Amino acid sequence: MSLTKMALLERQTIWQSEENDTDEWYEKGISLYNDLRRVDHFNFAHYTEQQANLLIEQARNEKILLGNMQRAERLLKQVIDLTPDHPEIHYRLAFINSNFKKWEAILFYANEALDQGISEEEEIKLSALMGYAYSKIGLVRRAKEQFDHAESLDKNKEWSLFIEKYKELSNERRALTKQQREEKDDSINIALEKTHENLCCILNLYSHHNCLITRENEIKLSLKEAELLAFLLKNQEQPISSQKY
Repeated sequence: MSLTKMALLERQTIWQSEENDTDEWYEKGISLYNDLRRVDHFNFAHYTEQQANLLIEQARNEKILLGNMQRAERLLKQVIDLTPDHPEIHYRLAFINSNFKKWEAILFYANEALDQGISEEEEIKLSALMGYAYSKIGLVRRAKEQFDHAESLDKNKEWSLFIEKYKELSNERRALTKQQREEKDDSINIALEKTHENLCCILNLYSHHNCLITRENEIKLSLKEAELLAFLLKNQEQPISSQKY
């Protein structure tokens, strides 16, 4: 049986008096605000904000105190379900995905955060991260543009060490052995043969132009279209083969 608004507010008072950083306390609060959203439509936005704030705090604890990046990512994605236009969440998800080396996901969340509006400080750090991600997928010119943008915003050189850190990371190169180069070439040739047989198509994000290669066409894509498609490819099951050229 669902509780009344008055009963839930009484529970809220008790819950607030027991404030601590345990998972149990956060989960109880998230559930409580979810119930309040259902019974008090007039204050729906307020309860949604409170629920989102609890998820953000819980994610921060998971990331900083416990180092559990995967759970932090899941919690932040719940915030997106509540407030899709929350720039801070997309900003944080971009950095969390850098721990997983998911370059397309980094760029997807970074662009979302920029579209929604972030502080200048956040833009500096995000631009450095985007430069790192672009370098890792072979888009050197775009990487340089992002690093240059970060440095142009950092007029007082407060974030120069931060920018330099990502520049150094972007310059790291993993040498391919002869066997690895042969395996890469074989993989590309197999994928191309499958496109001719109409068994798959190839998303090319890594050469001088972005395109989707099918049996009959080579479809040019804008940067944002290509990055969005790459993000979906990496995070969902898609009948597409992604190959680096």
